[in-house]
Formats: sequence, structure tokens, C-alpha cells
Amino acid sequence: AIPAKYDHVSEFNGGNAVAKLGTTFIILDTKGTETMVQDASVADVKDFSEKLAPFKATNKKFGFLKSDGKIAIAAQFESVGYFEDGIAWAKTPAGTLGYINNRGEWVIQPQFEAGKNFDASTGLARVKTHTGNWAYVNKAGELTYVNDTEVWGDFSEGLADGKKNDKRGFYDSKGKWVIQPT
Repeated sequence: AIPAKYDHVSEFNGGNAVAKLGTTFIILDTKGTETMVQDASVADVKDFSEKLAPFKATNKKFGFLKSDGKIAIAAQFESVGYFEDGIAWAKTPAGTLGYINNRGEWVIQPQFEAGKNFDASTGLARVKTHTGNWAYVNKAGELTYVNDTEVWGDFSEGLADGKKNDKRGFYDSKGKWVIQPT
């Protein structure tokens, strides 16, 4: 369907994939239509998620590209995650992590040491607070701590993996063990 002529390709997400031919980045649709990324400041492009692809600029900062190859959010972050339900994590030059919307505006102010992408089923993302503790944040910025585990996993399909007394299991968004650690 699309000729095998690229040096690298990503998987399709939302109808778009990223290809690289030599030093040129190309955005593909499922029909093989090519849109060249024209901006010379783009040094690398990651996979698409919700019609936006993280990119690394020549200044070593990260931003997001639209499927037309144009910059949607300027390269101003130290690193970024993928959009999930309209929100992605982004790390400031000072090293704190928060969450932005698809216009690059902070919806959860930078305050965390680390963070992960939001889970669509629970609306939670795993974050590491400045006290070194892991918690989960919702889209309103409210934290939930799960204290009955030694390991905090990311949520997937409503469950996160945890560890208790050297055994693994899965808990729900309230921290209740759904599959006991065995």
C-alpha cells in the first residue's frame, strides 16, 4: 500500500505515521500521501498521538508537530510525553514536570519530579512528588496515594500492578486490590 522506500517508519496512530528518508522527516497518511516536515529546526520526530507528534529541535528542546508538518507547540520543554485525552506531560527547563493541553497551556502546573501518560480508562497518571513518593494525579490536579503497595505501576484498562510482601497483583483507581498479590 505504501512503498518500502523509507529508512525508518513509525506505526500509524490516528491516521498518521512518521517516516524518515535520509535526513528528511515525512508525515504519512494511510493512503501514502507524504507531507514533508519543512522546519529546519526539527531534529527528530516521535510517533503521533491524538494528531500531535513530539519532536526534538536542534536546540535540544521538545515540542509537538501537527499532521500537516507544522509546529503546533513550540520546542520549549526538556522532554514531553504523548497526548492522552487532550493532556500530555511536559518537563520545564528547571526540571519540574506538569501537564499541558494541546495548545501548550499548563492544565496541571509543573510540580513533580517525574510523571507518566494519562490512562484513558481511569483518568489517572502516575507521578513522583518532590518528597520522592509515587502517587496518581487526576486531570484536576488532585493526588491519590496508594499506600498498600511497595511498587506503583501505570494504570492500563483500569488496573495498576503493585507489589506486597514480595508478591505481585493489581489494584484499582481507589487502591483496592482487585487481583490479590500472589
